[in-house]
Amino acid sequence: MAIWNYRYYLIPSAAIRNKFNANKDIILDEYRSNGFQNFNENKSFENYFIDNDVILLSIINEAKKQLKLKESWDKDAIMFCDNFGNSLTVWPDDIECVLDLRFDYTEFIQKTIDWAIKYNCLLVIGKTGNVVSPNINNLIYEIKAYLESKPWPI
Repeated sequence: MAIWNYRYYLIPSAAIRNKFNANKDIILDEYRSNGFQNFNENKSFENYFIDNDVILLSIINEAKKQLKLKESWDKDAIMFCDNFGNSLTVWPDDIECVLDLRFDYTEFIQKTIDWAIKYNCLLVIGKTGNVVSPNINNLIYEIKAYLESKPWPI
């Protein structure tokens, strides 16, 4: 991942509520970045889309209308992008959003937040695993924290 890329994920809120106590901050460890030295190719991740696959299909349909289909490097991934290097990848068990922080990403994040609200998803922040409600202020706060943690300008 390039230093100017920022990742977040859409996860069904019902799946999160079923697993965690909603009265505290939630961190999904599997989305946290622990550095390459801790990489384990055999590690399995929870599929939060079991019994929620209608959300995957709905977001694919939304993306088909509002983004450009992009050639995928994996048969299981359906990839979309905008004109500014931002992308959305839908996997059978994941919806990944990648921002290119060098260019305009505001319209892209507003689309993904609108979809998250419409389809009752929460946002999971890449690197930290923080789970936040789909709100532009929450996401901008997380992006700023990410940028401030970098020792170099992007």
